[in-house]
Amino acid sequence: MTESKLLPQTSITDHFANVNGKSYRVLRAYMMREANPNGYDEDYVFLALAGRIRLLPSDLGEHWWVSRSGDVYFAYYARAFSYHLLGGPDTQPVGEDWPRIKATSWLVFVGPTTEAAIQCARLALSQYRPHLSPEQVEAILDGKGQLLDDQMGSQAQALRLPV
Repeated sequence: MTESKLLPQTSITDHFANVNGKSYRVLRAYMMREANPNGYDEDYVFLALAGRIRLLPSDLGEHWWVSRSGDVYFAYYARAFSYHLLGGPDTQPVGEDWPRIKATSWLVFVGPTTEAAIQCARLALSQYRPHLSPEQVEAILDGKGQLLDDQMGSQAQALRLPV
């Protein structure tokens, strides 16, 4: 990927990232790929970074959120993680500080393992579409889900699911 639209101040090379002049080791990186008339647009939607310098959402770009555990930072693009949109366009986010995103075509579910990412999607579907039976949830996951490979080469995959 040559230039990121979602991460304009970030460059990722091998297993290292420079984010707004700050250096980090990249532990995980998931990218979404969308077709366009000229080929494909690719952009990162989730990063797990390790470093001693504090990572802030303002280091990334609009609608990026950061959580931290010790020296590990989890950065995620809010549009791809707005699970409340599974309930429809009028569903409100759980948290007051979550951006009011009107629409998205895909959601991403990340976990420490591929099965954990799939379980996260099951739970979100159960919460935001309670009328679905367990069989219907499994049919959605099997029929519409797409696994995303970790760009850093780990075995764990994220799940991409259309809204």
